[in-house]
Amino acid sequence: MSAIGTGMHAAALPLLVLQGTSSPMALSLVVVAAEIPWVLLSLHAGVVVDRLDRRRVMVWADSGRFAVLVALGVLILTGRVDLLWLVLAAFLLGVGQVFFDIAAQSAIPDLVSRDARSLATANGRIVAAESSGEDFVGPPLGSALFGVWSVLPFAGNALSFAASGLLISSIRADGRPGKTSVAPRGSMWVEIVGGIRWLFGNRTLRALATVSCLGNVAATAQFAMLALLAKEVLDLPEFGFGLLLTATAVGATLGDWPPRPRGGGSAPAR
Repeated sequence: MSAIGTGMHAAALPLLVLQGTSSPMALSLVVVAAEIPWVLLSLHAGVVVDRLDRRRVMVWADSGRFAVLVALGVLILTGRVDLLWLVLAAFLLGVGQVFFDIAAQSAIPDLVSRDARSLATANGRIVAAESSGEDFVGPPLGSALFGVWSVLPFAGNALSFAASGLLISSIRADGRPGKTSVAPRGSMWVEIVGGIRWLFGNRTLRALATVSCLGNVAATAQFAMLALLAKEVLDLPEFGFGLLLTATAVGATLGDWPPRPRGGGSAPAR
């Protein structure tokens, strides 16, 4: 539910910007505002998530995003929305996504067996749910609703976050707390620095983090101008922009599909 809401506003926010201006700079500001929380807050969010009940953090994140979208919907209905409000809304929604996503991934060992097979299955289901909502269902739904009435996708987003928060609140983990450690904690900065040192000391994770960073920079740069390309160059309707985002997700899914082993045999064990 939360991922569907994220996918809906990923498509609807750029379209709302383009209602008032066709400036590439304005569009870039909104996209940057949505993504910059990952740069500014992800390390701090990791420490917060380790110290608090992960499910509660997820509910707070959904509640905060619900409030932001209600306020944005009121601004749209009253005709008072402008670029400053859109940038602020994109930033706050991005902050909520940072805390929600990190807490969701960290909460998995609290809710399922720590057996490797169970963790792999749970992680796979979470990723599949996020991909389905953010990449396949959310964008075309958000853009289609925007074409009917610009406030509808944001109202739908708010409802999706409210439903997500209620569903998470109903989760019971057999009485276990949503934290993996009760050891005494140092300062936040000490933990952040320790985590960075550990990351850079691990060759495999260091390489994966570098590749992910470069890939995200390129993907965000492409996404920043995609709405302008769809509307100004390709002359697509609002729903067409959502389908364009979904087509990108289809390509990524196909690219991630595991190749079949040659010769019809099973893949060798590694």
